[in-house]
Amino acid sequence: MPDGPNIFSMLYQKMNWVNHQFTTVSENIENANVPGWDQRVLQPLSFQKTMDAHSSNPMITHENHLQGHKESQSYKIAKDKMRSSTLSGNSVVIEEELQKLNEASIKHAEMTKLYKKLTEILKLPLRP
Repeated sequence: MPDGPNIFSMLYQKMNWVNHQFTTVSENIENANVPGWDQRVLQPLSFQKTMDAHSSNPMITHENHLQGHKESQSYKIAKDKMRSSTLSGNSVVIEEELQKLNEASIKHAEMTKLYKKLTEILKLPLRP
């Protein structure tokens, strides 16, 4: 991956985050009737962390190399303990989870459109 912020890698990271959001919300919906299930919440992406990850330091590809940064694709999933729960101890609200699912679907469609437009822009000089 080249140094500096690469729009395609940032789009990839955002789409990867959206896919993790789909997974997290799906698990919450799947376990909505499980007693004691705490709602999982995916931490939002930080623009500053994304920029820091693509800083001018070289990426570490081997442990014996000089200092740099490691590329990380792990996202933090936290249990939402602040929510009120039902008598069974479950804190999932289906309507809120469906709203999150819809928002993730919209974000995924936006990222797909942006990716398509960027590839079209890059292909412009190649047209006869």
